[in-house]
Amino acid sequence: MKTYTQEELKVILDKHQEWINDPKTGQRANLFWANLSRANLSEANLSKANLYGANLSGANLSEANLSEAYLFQANLSRANLIGANLFQANLSQANLFQANLSGANLSEVNFSGAKLSQANLSRANLSGAYLSKADLTFTSIYSFTLGKNFGYYFNGVVKIGCIELPLEQWLKDYKKIGKENGYTSQDIKNYGIQLKALSKIKQ
Repeated sequence: MKTYTQEELKVILDKHQEWINDPKTGQRANLFWANLSRANLSEANLSKANLYGANLSGANLSEANLSEAYLFQANLSRANLIGANLFQANLSQANLFQANLSGANLSEVNFSGAKLSQANLSRANLSGAYLSKADLTFTSIYSFTLGKNFGYYFNGVVKIGCIELPLEQWLKDYKKIGKENGYTSQDIKNYGIQLKALSKIKQ
């Protein structure tokens, strides 16, 4: 793994910004297998960057733009991703153990096979996120946004929109409730994923 100084990262980020503005100029950030452990990338624009297998453990990525970034197998354990934008990012098989994703935009993110155990996902937007085979053990998702509704989970009770029911009842009846309230099949599927994730939280 190559380690970068803050000065080297600044050059890469500046060129990447040029590339985002005009693909004919600048250069896309290719930081695959880079050692960026504890790097300060707060508010950095890494949209569409290649971070395949990068070590971002303990890195500060608060308010960073990682939309559509390629983070397959990246190590983001204990990283600060508060308020970050990861819209449509690929985090398949990534390690997000104890990462702080509070308030992050995780809409349509691919978390397939990702390790999210003990991660903080409170107030994160998980609309359309793909969580197949993700490890959500002891994950904190106590409040969340899905589609047009805000929801929260506290003391075994889930409230989505204006409907408040015990989690067990949601798990049993969410498809029926969704149809009765005019939700699309994709909306219902997304709520099912969220409810199943909540069932793994130990409060």
